[in-house]
Amino acid sequence: MSDRQFYYCILLEEHHPDDAYLATCWSTGKHPGEAIDRALTWAHAKGYQQPLCRAATLTDPEDIEEVLENEEAERDPDHDIVYHQKTHHFPFEDAFWFPYGIIPT
Repeated sequence: MSDRQFYYCILLEEHHPDDAYLATCWSTGKHPGEAIDRALTWAHAKGYQQPLCRAATLTDPEDIEEVLENEEAERDPDHDIVYHQKTHHFPFEDAFWFPYGIIPT
């Protein structure tokens, strides 16, 4: 098996009774599952209570460097994560909840 690390753009969602929000981070991993696990571990460390992964997309490393250069994101070296500083809030509505491990596409 290859030890090559890939970069993934991870979209995380968090729900609260009156509010919900999306956050974007970039994580490395040998496969999407490893990158998602790293992103969820980071999210819990940042105070997310029940983060959900809504998307995981293979990303070009140059895109991450461009985001960092434009000061749109920060690097968290403790978790090997790059994350966007903005979160996008939206009203929470009941919806179908996919089982853990299933990412809708």
